[in-house]
Amino acid sequence: MSSISRLKSFFKPSAGNDKHVARLQRRKRIYTSIGRVSPYLQLACYLIGILWIFAIPLTELGKGTYVDENALQPGQVSTYWDWAEVHAADRFLVVLEGMREANASHQERAAWLKTKFLELGISTDTQAYTFSTSFGEVHGVNTYAFHSSPRTSGAEAMIIAASWTSLTGDPNLRGVATVLALAGFLTRYTHWAKDLVFVISDGYQDGMEAFLSTYYGHEPKTLSVQPLTFDSEVVWTALSIDYPGHSFSHLGLFFEGLNGRLPNQDLFVCAQVIARWTGGVPVILHNTLDELRPDIPMPDWLQWSGAAGNWVWREIVNRRALKEWEYRAGNVAEQAGWMATGRASGVHGVFHQFRVDAITLFARPATGPHGFHSLGKLTESLLRTMNNLLERLHASFFFYLLSSPSTFLKIGSYLPCSVLIGVGCMIGGLRGYVDLGWERWYSQKANDTKWLKRPRRLMEGVGALSAVASVGAVAYLHASSRLFAPMLAATSPLPLLPVILTFSLLPPFIVLLRPDSKATAPLAPMVKTCLLFSLALLIAPLSMLNFPLSLFFALLAIPLSLINPSSGLLPFLLLALLNPAMLLLFQNGRDAIRIAVWDWQVLGAYALPLACLIWMPLVWVAQAVCIIQE
Repeated sequence: MSSISRLKSFFKPSAGNDKHVARLQRRKRIYTSIGRVSPYLQLACYLIGILWIFAIPLTELGKGTYVDENALQPGQVSTYWDWAEVHAADRFLVVLEGMREANASHQERAAWLKTKFLELGISTDTQAYTFSTSFGEVHGVNTYAFHSSPRTSGAEAMIIAASWTSLTGDPNLRGVATVLALAGFLTRYTHWAKDLVFVISDGYQDGMEAFLSTYYGHEPKTLSVQPLTFDSEVVWTALSIDYPGHSFSHLGLFFEGLNGRLPNQDLFVCAQVIARWTGGVPVILHNTLDELRPDIPMPDWLQWSGAAGNWVWREIVNRRALKEWEYRAGNVAEQAGWMATGRASGVHGVFHQFRVDAITLFARPATGPHGFHSLGKLTESLLRTMNNLLERLHASFFFYLLSSPSTFLKIGSYLPCSVLIGVGCMIGGLRGYVDLGWERWYSQKANDTKWLKRPRRLMEGVGALSAVASVGAVAYLHASSRLFAPMLAATSPLPLLPVILTFSLLPPFIVLLRPDSKATAPLAPMVKTCLLFSLALLIAPLSMLNFPLSLFFALLAIPLSLINPSSGLLPFLLLALLNPAMLLLFQNGRDAIRIAVWDWQVLGAYALPLACLIWMPLVWVAQAVCIIQE
């Protein structure tokens, strides 16, 4: 009998039954088949999703970058930046270095910058600001200048910015000098169709956040800031220049914004093309050199393997394809890290929340061969390219992963890995929900087993999940309070042990305070079913908005979904290791939490509320499933 014939006979009703009975038989067989294969289907979704993650850096999934907006025409203009402008930047740099050596105050630096902008004939002013955080107040003074477009009414603008502090933590003196030299150079020409706004922000990202919050009228409660004396119109694009060293060898492009936002890919591609062909500068992603790792020598303890071991080491460990995979995987992992934590990789990142496409041009410190000449030339060409825009960047991608400066992955190439894991959670939740609606009953008189319907404890399961999750609000209030801030400065985890034990072990026990129920259906599987539904509903929509974050929750969902209800104390304690409160045991973890609190209170990055209101409650609910005894 063929496979098709066997399949037909499986669903074919028994002879003599009417159509209604046949339909019921067919439905029962279908449900039975689905229920039988659903555990394997769930595991298959998990396995394929995990394997897909390792396939993301493969060359076969990538595609070469290209410019999608025809109006941009990158690198098609003649640049005028020359050695006279380099000399001007050098003169600015001498004064800036003197101010650094003299430990000039925020006000003194801003006053000098304002004077220089006025000498260049540009309207300028300063802006003092203060952020109030649980760690204390953050003060600074921004300096901004405004040049009206000589050709249009100035309905659009471009921002050229530099922060006083580089993303490396060093003073960004050459970046500031470059912006000053650009201000004097660019305003001499009349081909600008957009207003030019020059901003020297204090601090690192806090200064630009204060400026943009005032510019767009979205001032957070933690910010006290002076109003702007003048402003421009709608800002479409922005460049941040970060040049902390004496000279540089590569141009690093930083593009990740706050809360997983990305600029239009056309802006990134234009910078990459112009840097290569106009500036003659090799381009890298972030601060990672585009060099493959050297061959790894075979360790001595494997020498016994002889020729076979040498072949394996040569053809697998030191294979060029594996080295390229590692390089691409590192680039994707760094982008995923910025996006999943919600942090901005540079000053450009605070622009994205206001629908401004922005990137940071990072001059990677080295002994040469590039300096002010190359950076100014490629910046001028990039600004000329942005000047061609007639509308916002929209033609290219807003959702992508960059595996190298010249290759990227479309959303359809990487999305399935997290979606498949979310589908696996949904399958597990549906299987649990169906099973909880039936109870096996054995009749001794009839010597037969029947399945009887029983009411599910859905509302109790949702209530238990909600009760445990509500404790996350307490954790959030504690983490963002002034009482918690001094604890993060501790060099030892001992003062934090009460906090760690409280937030990693106690909240799940809330479910034990529930009133007794006469229901025959167990509660622990119902709570697990609600947990699986929550994970599925979280992962699938989030994968479209912030793929790395959805992938994090997808990987977290796998151990949470494989626990057995009422499994006891050991799984309960093992799950506690997945709680973010465990980060307090390590110095790097305490530093990460301190950064998350600061970023939330100053910049609005979502890492802190995400950890307290979603991550911790998911782990608590899984722990509650372990300790509920029927």
